[in-house]
Amino acid sequence: MAVDGGKGPLISVVIPNWNGASFLPVCLDSLKSQSFRDFEVIVVDNGSTDNSRDLLASKYKWVRVVPLGKNEGFAGGCNHGISSSHGRWVILMNNDTEAHKDWLKNIAVAIKNKPEYSFFATKILRFDKRDILDGTGDFISRSLFVFRFGQFDTDQGQYDGLGEIFSPCGASAVYRKTMLDDIGLLDEDFFAYLEDIDLGMRAHISGYKGFFIPDAVIYHIGGASTDSEQMSPWVYKQNIRNMFLILFKDIPFPVFLICIPSMIFWHSAHLFYVIRRRRELFKYYFIALYESLKLYRKMRIKRRGILGNKAISNSDLYQLLKRGSRLNWIQYKIRKRYFTSSGRVSH
Repeated sequence: MAVDGGKGPLISVVIPNWNGASFLPVCLDSLKSQSFRDFEVIVVDNGSTDNSRDLLASKYKWVRVVPLGKNEGFAGGCNHGISSSHGRWVILMNNDTEAHKDWLKNIAVAIKNKPEYSFFATKILRFDKRDILDGTGDFISRSLFVFRFGQFDTDQGQYDGLGEIFSPCGASAVYRKTMLDDIGLLDEDFFAYLEDIDLGMRAHISGYKGFFIPDAVIYHIGGASTDSEQMSPWVYKQNIRNMFLILFKDIPFPVFLICIPSMIFWHSAHLFYVIRRRRELFKYYFIALYESLKLYRKMRIKRRGILGNKAISNSDLYQLLKRGSRLNWIQYKIRKRYFTSSGRVSH
């Protein structure tokens, strides 16, 4: 679909897929209908055992397929797609999404009009309730808990002026290719969950910035390949494990010292909540901590390269976490209101 005079497309859309044959038609058909045409689509199949590859071969011959022999996770799958892409910008897109017809057009406008930014988040709405936000960008707080800002709130344009973001959600994440060449791709030791936050942290440490594009809209089912919406023990364990990996790998020691009170308070509160509401998850917090400690030395080696080229002060990095804490309090109230009104138990 590229129409850039043979120089390669402006945008490469990379979709990791694992047994997602039931979701791919909606996702790919929405890309085929885009009003913007200067792009390519790459589906990385993570060793699917359903009919994903047959479907792609028979109905989506315009899509470039990268077949893998096994499931290499979200991080590994995306990295294979990025490495084989030809675009100057790369978009990571979940297979359980549907893009508005002007999604790519509005991303391209932002790329042109905001050259000072090297990554972007787009507006994610829930697939089933399209007036409900699924996120406007990802943030990390001083406690190192991660959240998707605006998730579960009714979209009335109230977050359209959000501006700079910490990291785009991996369901719809836009990255400048030269930035990825500089800081590296997703960390495959994370396998799945929070690898986008780690990438955002490395980007900020290296002096790059990101922005929210409110008029680039995508609809997300959520939890298609894993049961993340219900926070299964495996998903919970991955989130906690990878949060500690970010601490070991990316957080300068002076910043960590300042964050210790917040971490102790909120992690204690979190464990108290888990004991009361999700007791079956309690042991997985400590399994996650154990698994992260097994990777401690490996993370420390990576840490030397990341912090050795730091282009941001510890004070500025702390301010990013502090802003995340402020937004997290807003997100907490949104989440509480949503689950109370819906009669569901927050997890």
